[in-house]
Amino acid sequence: MEYNCEHVEESVNIKKLKKRWPNMIPSDINCITCVNANAKSLSEQTIWLCLACCKPHCSRFDERHGIQHYEEKVNHNISLDLKNFKAWCYECKRYVFPSLNKNQVIAQAQAIIQKYFRRDVEEEDTESNSILDLLNISCKHVKESVNIKKLEKKLPNLVPLNIKYLC
Repeated sequence: MEYNCEHVEESVNIKKLKKRWPNMIPSDINCITCVNANAKSLSEQTIWLCLACCKPHCSRFDERHGIQHYEEKVNHNISLDLKNFKAWCYECKRYVFPSLNKNQVIAQAQAIIQKYFRRDVEEEDTESNSILDLLNISCKHVKESVNIKKLEKKLPNLVPLNIKYLC
């Protein structure tokens, strides 16, 4: 059953996201409250992006700054997990998924953010070895049946594999 979150329209600002997000570097995004407080271990945090103001905050499992932000601001109900791109409505206390008829602005936000994460990964690949080099593929059939470009896009954080033992 489709769920229509009543907070999506007031809590997701696509114009601001399109304006601010391209200027951010996805690999360097940290909770702004933790950064201002000089908190330690920023790299291990789960970061949530407020879809109203486009500010990143840490999760309820870190310092809870995302929840604090929601509690202090009006209509900052929906945030997006930057690891899995799922949207959470703090007011409804549930994930909000886009469908053909509901919550389409969530799909727009996810697409904007994912586009820049892919851009960041592609820039890294041009500077270092590509995933194709890291895979060390020596099986002719795997090369022919696996679309490596699609694989690179779908699995940007792929750990180097050695596929030659699969044949």
